[in-house]
Amino acid sequence: MTSSLQSAIRAIDTENGRIYKTPIGNFPGVNTILDATESETDREKLRQWHQRQIKQLGETEAEQSAISSRVRGTAIHAFIADFLTNGIEPDELPLELLPYWKSIRCWLRNVGKSAIVSHEAYGGDQLAVELPVWHPQLGYAGTIDWVGEWEVGDWWLADFKTSKRIKRISWMNRARLQIAAYRLAFTAMFDIPISKAVIPVILPDRSAQIFELTPEQLASDEAGWLQRLELYKALQGTTV
Repeated sequence: MTSSLQSAIRAIDTENGRIYKTPIGNFPGVNTILDATESETDREKLRQWHQRQIKQLGETEAEQSAISSRVRGTAIHAFIADFLTNGIEPDELPLELLPYWKSIRCWLRNVGKSAIVSHEAYGGDQLAVELPVWHPQLGYAGTIDWVGEWEVGDWWLADFKTSKRIKRISWMNRARLQIAAYRLAFTAMFDIPISKAVIPVILPDRSAQIFELTPEQLASDEAGWLQRLELYKALQGTTV
C-alpha cells in the first residue's frame, strides 16, 4: 500500500470490531458487520465446532491451531499479493506453506491483468490488490483481495481463502456475503461493473477449488448483504 493510500484510508481494530477511517468518515468493516449480525444458529454451530476442537486437541493445542491457521492465511495472502503486484513468485517458503502456494500457483499464473483504479482520495493510480474500499452511500468499508481484467471489459473479483479441507459452496455463505459487499463498494467508487466473482479455496494437498459465482448467486448474495447491513444499522441505531 502506498503512503497516499495509507493516508486515504486506515483500518483500526477496536473492541467492537474493525473500523476504517476514510476521507468521508469512519465506517465499520465488512467483517465487523457480519460478526455483529450473525444468527444465533450460526453462533451455536461455531461454539460446537470450538468444543469439538477442544475435545479432540485439548484447549491449549486448539488455541494454538487457531492462531497457526490465521498466521498461515495471512502469510499466503501476502505471497499472493506480491505475485499479483510484481509477478514474482516467492523464492523460499516454509515447508508448512509450500503446499498451499502450489495449490494456487497455477491459477494465479493464468489470471488476467490486475486492475489499475483511480480515486481522488488515493492521490494517484492504485493497483487493485489488497485494495481498501468504502461505499460512500451505504457507509461501510473493507479490503478487496484482487480485481483484474480477465479479458477486455471483463472484470473479475477474487477473495482468497485457505483451508485444510475441501469446501462446498453451500458452506460459504459468509464468503459470498463478503464478495457481495466488496463488489458493491468497488462499483460505487469506480463505476466499473464486476462481471465475475470467484472464491479460490487454497488447499494443502490438491489444486485450489475455484468457486465461480453465477449471476443468480451474485444477485441473491447482494440482497443478503444489504439485509445484514440494514440489521447492523438498526442495532447501532442508525439507518442505511
